[in-house]
Amino acid sequence: MIRSCHGSVTVYLELDPTMQTSRQRDVFDHRMDDLGDFLRQREIPEETIETMLKEKIDTNVIQLMTDEELKSYLSSYGDRLALLGYCKSRENGTPNSHK
Repeated sequence: MIRSCHGSVTVYLELDPTMQTSRQRDVFDHRMDDLGDFLRQREIPEETIETMLKEKIDTNVIQLMTDEELKSYLSSYGDRLALLGYCKSRENGTPNSHK
């Protein structure tokens, strides 16, 4: 349900939860597949990638994380910087070719 306030009028809009969930899942899965591919290109251990996927750490979440938080997943400073650059490029719609 979406609630929107316009002046003194409040509008409630019901969304079909099955459609919304399916669409959100598709977008999330695509983002996570791309992120996993990027991390594999950087030779990040599969166990680390699986942990990040399991914990739903996607490109949006990564941009909210501190360096200390990222360090618990990626010990290499270079990998952390590359990952942040990748996330920013995805936000801007630029394809990434970093390794």
